[in-house]
Order: sequence, then structure tokens, then C-alpha cells
Amino acid sequence: MQEIQRHFYKAILTAFFGVSLGFALKLYLAHLIDKTSLALYYTAIDIFSFSLLILIGFRSS
Repeated sequence: MQEIQRHFYKAILTAFFGVSLGFALKLYLAHLIDKTSLALYYTAIDIFSFSLLILIGFRSS
């Protein structure tokens, strides 16, 4: 049980690190790139990510 709990906490920390890294990248890019281009970039990334989630979900079932 202790090993499962340890892996669970590691997974939470890894997820938190990934979210923090993504947020830091968005803040950094917001200072470098004009807002219109940045909005188009993030829209394309979001559509791509959403389509991957849908395809993986259908593949799993």
C-alpha cells in the first residue's frame, strides 16, 4: 500500500510540474508574440489536443 501511495504522490507532483511548465511557457510567449498570432496558435493546439483526446477515447472503447 505504501508503494501505491508513493507512486500516486509522484504522479500528482509530475502533473503539477507539467501544468506549471505549460503555464510558464504561455506567460513567456505572451510577452514575445503579438496577441492575434498567439491566439491562433493556442486555438490550433487546443483543437489538436482535443482531437487526440477523442481519438484515444474511441480507441480505448
